Amino acid sequence: MGDMENVRAVVSFVGMRDPYPENDEEAGPLLSLLLAAAKSLQPYDEAWLLCTGGTFLERARDLEREALDEGLSLKFYPIDFPVKDVIDYAEIWALLGRSLGLIQERAGAAPRAWDFLLDSGTPQMKTSLFLAARAGLFPARLIQGIPARFAGGTYKSRE
Repeated sequence: MGDMENVRAVVSFVGMRDPYPENDEEAGPLLSLLLAAAKSLQPYDEAWLLCTGGTFLERARDLEREALDEGLSLKFYPIDFPVKDVIDYAEIWALLGRSLGLIQERAGAAPRAWDFLLDSGTPQMKTSLFLAARAGLFPARLIQGIPARFAGGTYKSRE
């Protein structure tokens, strides 16, 4: 891990395409971002993963295994996100506020460069992450991934 001044951390929901979409060999959004960041020599040190149930917690564990198999050395922090309705903005927003507070509490005082990956989860989940950053509720930069098949063969991310 880099020195404490340069800890890079990503926060994302875990989705159905993480770490790989079913019957597809192209890495899903989270694994693609982690691999691309490592190749660009700006690897992430931490991944804080919002998991909406057991299936997504298992996908988070699979993501961690795949990342380690690829030689990445970051820490993974799965966070239980017990939402009942994955398209209910009010419920997602309330739970997201609590979850982001928990992440900040667990992360401690060490300075971090936070990114929110907006590629996994329902549109309502992505919108809630977007709003949390834009409203200044959490000091994060917004990242959107572009799969390799749409970006000239190389996964790209942009703010």
